[in-house]
Amino acid sequence: MRLRTLSLSLFFAMVGIAGCGDDGETVKPPDAPPIDAPNPMFKGFLADEGGEVRVEYTAFPGGNAAARVGAYFYDNPGSTRFWPFASLTGCTDTSTDKYWPTAASPIAERTYLDPGKVIIAGGPQLLSLPRRAAMTDDAVGRTHPANSLFFHFGGGSAVDAPTYLTEKTKYDVIVTGSNNMPGQVFRDVLYMPADFDLISPGLANLPIPAGTPQTFTWQTPPNNEPPGYEVGSVVAFVGANGPAVVCAEKNDGSVTVPADMINIVRATYPGGGFLSRQTLTHVVRELVDNNGPTGKRIDFITVWCYASTFSVP
Repeated sequence: MRLRTLSLSLFFAMVGIAGCGDDGETVKPPDAPPIDAPNPMFKGFLADEGGEVRVEYTAFPGGNAAARVGAYFYDNPGSTRFWPFASLTGCTDTSTDKYWPTAASPIAERTYLDPGKVIIAGGPQLLSLPRRAAMTDDAVGRTHPANSLFFHFGGGSAVDAPTYLTEKTKYDVIVTGSNNMPGQVFRDVLYMPADFDLISPGLANLPIPAGTPQTFTWQTPPNNEPPGYEVGSVVAFVGANGPAVVCAEKNDGSVTVPADMINIVRATYPGGGFLSRQTLTHVVRELVDNNGPTGKRIDFITVWCYASTFSVP
């Protein structure tokens, strides 16, 4: 069973930025494409999907800590260009794959841009993400075609998170470019929240009885995050086919998962699965290809995660 954790966008302003074009009249033959057409409007979090860069520091019960980092960029996200976000103030049944970030159009409909190399800069060492030559699932269970996903993860036995990632740190994302995406640097688009201590339950396996709500508590350190970032929290129950239930709230140190949601988890993964507790930040920037601004968004998500297991008694 693969470990998949989930991160969600929490409590950020919806930003709209209008692109500029030539407002003058242009004479053109009938039915010819427009000349010097205005750039598409960028709607921030409400924009169509254009890709994602997801950086996770994942701590495991045995003391190992792995860096899991993935990136992809859409030329066309498929027939559904915008998926609604799951609830930002409660729990969502995500086993239906109808919400961002787990949802995606059928793989045959999606086409991708080639960014060249994708490099995460700002931590103790640069991390250049390897391109996956085979069809591969990303961290939240979306399947990407061969050569379209950049992904680094050594699994639960890895100890490389401190090599590349540090709490309370800003990171840049560098793409070197190709014939359909220019080289560019996205500065300070990632911010890793502070480490936090679990209060209850700990990292031991958690049995989840039927019809019983579960409350999770943790110590909230003073993040003092820079302007433009806000730290949110997520509790997620995940398994081999992705997340079953995700609960997202502000980072106030406590999340209660209602009994009906626990029952959904039990029905989805009767053999148990993984429990993910995270703090995270999420910002967006406009995707630019070789034709200029696209109006689509790139989601930049930065996660500090504790991963353990749950069982179904």
